[in-house]
Amino acid sequence: MNDETQNDSLEEFEEDVTEYIGKDEHSKSLALPQQMMPRRMYVLPVSNRPFFPAQVQPVVVNQNPWQETLKRVGETDHKVMGICFVEEEDAEAGVPASEQLETVGCAVRVHHAQNESGKV
Repeated sequence: MNDETQNDSLEEFEEDVTEYIGKDEHSKSLALPQQMMPRRMYVLPVSNRPFFPAQVQPVVVNQNPWQETLKRVGETDHKVMGICFVEEEDAEAGVPASEQLETVGCAVRVHHAQNESGKV
């Protein structure tokens, strides 16, 4: 997550608008809660492999600095976060800047986070 020296706040992110449009964007049917994306989502950069929707597979990241982010996702009702590919050298440098993230990612649901050997 962000460290104390950065001035990121939720108010700054209020202006960032992301629109999720499903296959039936003009449908009048009801959307079930588990089908809706949360209004605000944490994004986790990954570099070790691609991830695709509708697959169950582990996501392994360094405990520092991502443990706090995963903890916060686990405290939400939806348990949903975004994952986005970054180049290996960007991933090793710590928290990447937003321009280092790819524009396309994948929404995932955290089922069971565990710590092991400095990885989460």
